[in-house]
Amino acid sequence: MGSLQPRVEIDDCLFTHVEPWLNPRKVEDLWYFDGPPDSPEKLARSFAAVRNRVMFIGHMHRWLIGTPDGVLPWRGERELHLDLANRYLVVVHAVWDGKCAMFDTKTGVLTPFGED
Repeated sequence: MGSLQPRVEIDDCLFTHVEPWLNPRKVEDLWYFDGPPDSPEKLARSFAAVRNRVMFIGHMHRWLIGTPDGVLPWRGERELHLDLANRYLVVVHAVWDGKCAMFDTKTGVLTPFGED
């Protein structure tokens, strides 16, 4: 556990437990929760905080995907092709609940795993 990093960046993707505008090194930020980032205002905080094209977060035990324009109608029920020209905030459902996802950085394909 001591070698885990609070943020990892790979191919213009950011992976972190909490929303990118929060500090994953601060305990109080790790437990911050004001509901999911499901409004333009909440999404804007994350898009303004970092420049990464795709941001992956957890913490919320649900599927959700948003762009700077708003939340998309997707709840992890199918594979999704992310437009390589757009930016995304992806909330990945919890491994604890048997969920996970795979993202191909070259094709933009997001594949969720785990049955509801």
